[in-house]
Amino acid sequence: MKKKIGIITYHSAYNFGSVLQAYATQKILETLGYEATILNYRMKSQYEYYSIIHIKQGLKSFLKDLLHIPQIKQYIARKNRFEKFISSLNLTHEFSEPDEAKHFENQFDIFISGSDQIWNKHSNELDSVDWSYMDPYLLTFTNKKKISYASSIVNMTSDELKMIASKIAVFDYISFREAESCTRLMEVAGISSEAVIDPTLLLEKENWMPLMGELPGNLKGKKYVLYYALDGIKKTTEILPKLQKFAGDRGCILVMITPLAYFVGNKKTYNMIEAGPKEFLSLIYNAEVVLTNSYHGTLFSINLGAEFYTLRDPKSKDQRITSILDILGLSHRIVASPEDIKNRSEKIDYETVWKTRNIYKNKSLEYLKKSIGEADE
Repeated sequence: MKKKIGIITYHSAYNFGSVLQAYATQKILETLGYEATILNYRMKSQYEYYSIIHIKQGLKSFLKDLLHIPQIKQYIARKNRFEKFISSLNLTHEFSEPDEAKHFENQFDIFISGSDQIWNKHSNELDSVDWSYMDPYLLTFTNKKKISYASSIVNMTSDELKMIASKIAVFDYISFREAESCTRLMEVAGISSEAVIDPTLLLEKENWMPLMGELPGNLKGKKYVLYYALDGIKKTTEILPKLQKFAGDRGCILVMITPLAYFVGNKKTYNMIEAGPKEFLSLIYNAEVVLTNSYHGTLFSINLGAEFYTLRDPKSKDQRITSILDILGLSHRIVASPEDIKNRSEKIDYETVWKTRNIYKNKSLEYLKKSIGEADE
């Protein structure tokens, strides 16, 4: 009989990286021969954060949301596409309160926590709620075998880490997707852990192809540059002319996915508000060039063999992107501005990149096999 594994992660955020990493975690565990189910933990704070109109987040947020009213149909289409994708995952029944997680203890043989920023109190889902809402992600509800895969603490302070260290310490296996997080946990709490790659990198290009949606009709047969970023309206407005020039110089139209920044499109600049996870994959795969400042925007460009550049503020302290690009020999694809790419036309040698990725992929798979295998015994 197959071992039953319960996964808890950010599977239901209206965020491409979150839902696709959840899919990848479930898929790879099934490939390894296990029955994998995601605990359908959807906090009220998460629903509120990803709502179209933010009534409870103050007057400023509400007034900003009113600017989106002309595009309300696209935002609703986006929401529906995310919900359809989320519902396609293998899920338990939904729950929203931490103490409800205890009902699942006897339904699974092993529990895996991760990936994503589930151990980061400053993540969108956890930032505005009590610390107890992190407990399900720390698997405090069970005495069964506990494994973390590529969990992320990102910008947690040392004092904040100490608050959850005792709960992390009882895990049978601990891994992070950043080597820096392993170092910090050892320094702060004396707890050892392993560095593994994001679950999205455990799947191959051919695993993602069947998930792709069709390109919108107005993009078929057209060359385009894709820009994907999670910046607000101010930064998006500032970079927009540079993006338009970059696309125009390459004889392309500009396609933008900026969920946190509304802007008016035109014949040469398309605003893909309505894109869901499947459309996101297709837009990356078919782009002439991808420009992104997103971690998962970068990872999926690599997964799908897209020509890309990662836009990164030199002052940024987030090491997630630089770490994986250094590992894969792609640090030269980091630029500060579209203007820095003006005369660059070199292609990425994906055969070499994927061979390197496979070394780290195999190490991460060995971690999973080892941790689950010993949990079997």
